[in-house]
Amino acid sequence: MNEICREHGISQPTFYKWKSKYGGLDVQQLSKMNFAKQDSTAFSKKQIADYGFLRMAHQKMNEIDGKQLGNPDKVANTFIELVESQNPPRLLFLGSDAHQRTEDKITQLFQQIEKWKDLSTSEQ
Repeated sequence: MNEICREHGISQPTFYKWKSKYGGLDVQQLSKMNFAKQDSTAFSKKQIADYGFLRMAHQKMNEIDGKQLGNPDKVANTFIELVESQNPPRLLFLGSDAHQRTEDKITQLFQQIEKWKDLSTSEQ
């Protein structure tokens, strides 16, 4: 458990709190939870310009809320499976759009690695 918490940047008390709060919920209950609703995030009235991008990201999230592609029941089942997994993935991309963006990024990174391989390795 220590390793899983460390990999995901959470403390063990936080993990067990989440597990006790959400672990017993069934798929339908989880799919009705409002994790991304406007009232789930609080912003200070004092605004710091350097963090403006967070407000814009939150606004965009609110604009698309409820219009996303996908199957909420499948996502809920996925979360349950992750919580119960002995070896959850370090990264998980949910949705065909996220999967495609990830594949595109991996392809881009691979091309960059190959392009600069001669400079990056000691082999001549």
